[in-house]
Parts: sequence; structure tokens; C-alpha cells
Amino acid sequence: MNAYARQLYDFEQLDDPAPAAVDPAKPQPISITKAASGAPRAVKLTPWHIVFLEKIASLVNLGRDWDGRGSAAVRADAVVFAYSMLQSSMAPATTPPAIVPLGHGGISLNWSNAAADIEVEVVGPNDVVIYYLDHATGEEHEWPSATEFSELSSLLRTAFTPKSDYRV
Repeated sequence: MNAYARQLYDFEQLDDPAPAAVDPAKPQPISITKAASGAPRAVKLTPWHIVFLEKIASLVNLGRDWDGRGSAAVRADAVVFAYSMLQSSMAPATTPPAIVPLGHGGISLNWSNAAADIEVEVVGPNDVVIYYLDHATGEEHEWPSATEFSELSSLLRTAFTPKSDYRV
């Protein structure tokens, strides 16, 4: 785990160290203490958690002007909000999103497969725009969201979560 991920959360193994390769079918037990509150809580670090934290660490290392056009650095508040939103919206086996930095300091979370495309633009805390395209019907929907992500959760479960893991 890198320094930026440790700034967001203090990770501590509960059992033996994690295996060299991550088995997507077997979540890794991790104890997480939120930096802001200090209140410990145990969670299972699933493959999407690992992908998210590793990608975010590389994006934060980009700093300001990462694209040579004056773009803002990825903002920590947008990252923390995105992580919290995903925690409430994704099942353990949901496909991890592709994560792209945005010029204003936010991030874009993207899922794509033969069934659907979902893009979630996290501008900052409580400032999110969700886009959904159903490939079978051609229907497109775009809506802003601040704190309600049940529709996003439903779409992720339907198109990007194995049928055997519909819990959130």
C-alpha cells in the first residue's frame, strides 16, 4: 500500500500478510481506521478496493498541470467522497471502475461492457453527475446526484456484478 492510501486510511493486516496475488473470489481482511474520526472498523478489502486505492495513488502523484494544460491536481476531498460513494454502491465482486483524472481536480469512474456503459463524474463532495447507456435498448440517462446513489447501485449490480453476488 502506498503513502497516499495510508493518508486516507490507516491499513493494518488482521491475519497473515496478503498473498502475493489477489484472488478476486476471496476478499482480504483488513482493519481500517478512518483518519478523520479515528474510529476503527473492520472491512474486507476486495479487489475493487485494491484497484481503486492503487489507481488513486498514481493519480495523486501526477500533481498540478499533469496534462501540460494547467489542470488541477486530483483533489483529496473528491477521492474520499468517491470512495465513500463506491462503498455504499458496490458489492464486493462488482467490477472495479476505470479511473481517470479530470482537469478541475475531480475524477471520472467508468464501467463498460457489452451490456452497458456507466460514467460517474465526481467533481467534489456531494457534486456528482452519473451517465448511463444501455447497449441493448440504446437508452441514455444522465442525472446529477449529491447523496442518493441507490440507482447507481442498482445499475452496477445489474450490469457489472456477478449474479451470485447481488448483496451491497
